[in-house]
Amino acid sequence: MRHILIAGLLFSAALGSLQAIEPDSPPIFTGMPGVPGNGFEAAWLGELWAPSGKLRVFVRLFEADGRLTGSMDSLDERVKNMEIQSALTFGPQLRFELSRPEATFEGQLNAEGSELTGRWKQDGKESWLVLRRLEGHPGKR
Repeated sequence: MRHILIAGLLFSAALGSLQAIEPDSPPIFTGMPGVPGNGFEAAWLGELWAPSGKLRVFVRLFEADGRLTGSMDSLDERVKNMEIQSALTFGPQLRFELSRPEATFEGQLNAEGSELTGRWKQDGKESWLVLRRLEGHPGKR
């Protein structure tokens, strides 16, 4: 009986490792602090806690033709200028979508305007993404 219980636990652990296991609260970003600011139009540097490990990302958000748009780079994967297809804001909340890869980010700006924290959704998995506002960078390409 004990062997069946152990085998069941090992199987459950193996099955669980195939899915992104996420904590209830976001991880602490240990990089440099973000710069206080207003709104979302800026350049943001952050860390994505992907199932395969932590990835550094660079996000540019700017207004064009009366709407928020931008691009994203995955620095560790050396992928540049992934176009943000749509970006919507509601108060301190932001949602943006990419078509390549097909992914979304839903996050919230902190009170100082220095950090965006939220969930990255891609390929049916969710991960934490924490972005920090960069100083003196306009966000435009």
